[in-house]
Amino acid sequence: MSGYTYGQREQMENEAMARTLDTQARAIWPQEKPRIAHIFAKNGLQVLDVGCGTGEISSRIILEFSPRSVVGVDVSEANLARASARYPSSDYPGLSFQEGNAIDTTWTSSGATSDGRPQSVPARIFVRAGPCQRY
Repeated sequence: MSGYTYGQREQMENEAMARTLDTQARAIWPQEKPRIAHIFAKNGLQVLDVGCGTGEISSRIILEFSPRSVVGVDVSEANLARASARYPSSDYPGLSFQEGNAIDTTWTSSGATSDGRPQSVPARIFVRAGPCQRY
């Protein structure tokens, strides 16, 4: 990854914050699900969840909407480790987590590469900027 330094890394990687993120995801999912359902009306989508944190929303997307794949990407190695442990690909087929950020990484349908041109682009990119985000 580039020399990018996430300013709140320490706070976001704290276990207490991970529990808070889980609680927030459970609380907002009933409101978010109907708002984003139209995105997933098409079959076979490949989804990129930028800023996936500990994977709570990524896991819900793969279970509830059944896209072909969901790649959760985050700058925090610690949170990605939590996500991978909580949502293993054996239990969540099509779900994976990768370190990176949306600025410095080229995303393709087969994963991330730091160089070269993408052969194809995901059908939809799901970016969560906050609770007021319009999809």
